Amino acid sequence: MLPLLITAYGISGVGLGFFWPNIGWRLGLYLFAIWPPVLLFSVFLAGEVPWNIRAELRSLFGYCLILIAACIGGWVGSVIGRQVKNNTSGRNGQALPSS
Repeated sequence: MLPLLITAYGISGVGLGFFWPNIGWRLGLYLFAIWPPVLLFSVFLAGEVPWNIRAELRSLFGYCLILIAACIGGWVGSVIGRQVKNNTSGRNGQALPSS
């Protein structure tokens, strides 16, 4: 399940970074912003559950990988978006003639 989430957030970051190239890697932070409130809410709903610190750290490491993938995806998408934007406009901001 975790590799699927990492891949999905990376692809989403690339796609959104392509359409909004000015945001860049910060887009990954915006994509990830839903996770901390969801995790805190799930802890409050869990009640009295014994903690397994090894499992919790492994889970936290997985969420950090999701954040990293989203930030890298947003950065890659913004770089691609800027290059496409620069290649489709001439020096005067006019569209280049298509061949």
